[in-house]
Amino acid sequence: MSNTYEEIIEILNYREQEKIHFMPNEIFEDLQTNLSKSPHITFAYSYYYLISWLYRNAKYGTQSIDVATIKQLLGYSPTTKTINHIIKNGGVLDLLGYTETTSNYPIAWGMDEYNDPEFFLIDDADYFMKKEIRMENGNRFTAKYPIKHLHINQEDYEDEMKTGVFYDVSNTHMIDFETFIHCMSIEKLGVTGFYLYGFLKNKNQIYGEGYDVPLPKLCEETQLSYQSLVSYLDALRKYNLIDVVHNQDYYAPGLEDEYRKANTYITNDPIRFTFIEQGYKKMNVKTYDEHIKIISKKKKKVAFGELPFN
Repeated sequence: MSNTYEEIIEILNYREQEKIHFMPNEIFEDLQTNLSKSPHITFAYSYYYLISWLYRNAKYGTQSIDVATIKQLLGYSPTTKTINHIIKNGGVLDLLGYTETTSNYPIAWGMDEYNDPEFFLIDDADYFMKKEIRMENGNRFTAKYPIKHLHINQEDYEDEMKTGVFYDVSNTHMIDFETFIHCMSIEKLGVTGFYLYGFLKNKNQIYGEGYDVPLPKLCEETQLSYQSLVSYLDALRKYNLIDVVHNQDYYAPGLEDEYRKANTYITNDPIRFTFIEQGYKKMNVKTYDEHIKIISKKKKKVAFGELPFN
């Protein structure tokens, strides 16, 4: 039950200057280690991306965004309970030190003298402003405090030292918020497509010119099943979120390791994305017998080239 692109923009009052958002690199390992089901991993990643973005841009003070709305933005029914154990007060993300439930949320923000974000919290507001916001959101409204974006570790959290992603992006990957909107507005992508894009974006930022990886290893690294991985890679390609370079001429069942070369996965910027599925060139498929004939011909050419001509 995806929202349209325009609906998401309206719900969040999204503006282009709010597009840059970073995520901690360790989140992949943390989620995979502590969540056993891939749908829960992909949901948790997308959820943390969204709530940290909401906090960074002080959306709780301008928009009415409760848990039901967040679920709906992520493609779930507002009444879905299967993911509550991840996001509830004292849930998985709280226990992992990623989030904390708070009633003292930001209602505005600015930049300090060091060009770091500085948040104006509801408890900082005067009586009349606080009353107005409480009436809009409800007296019992709570938001999620994105710990990793404010504090790099537990010690800094306890000491209230601002050292997290908002202040240091050296161990992060950047995902444009328009990528999030795009994925959530297309049913075939959703949280899993966004998670997979985020994983590949992280690897692209590490390796620079695409990520070379065979599918079995990518399954292991993302904790997605082979069938799910292939399906979402296909969707990401059809909507131009990624390009894939085939580094071998064809695939054949039983192909020997010496003839196998990993694909290169390249993440695109939002300007390349489409809302209509695009065709793309798939790798040629041969039978094993055809493969043997091709290899035999190549070997003969090499052997012929080595014969003396004098």
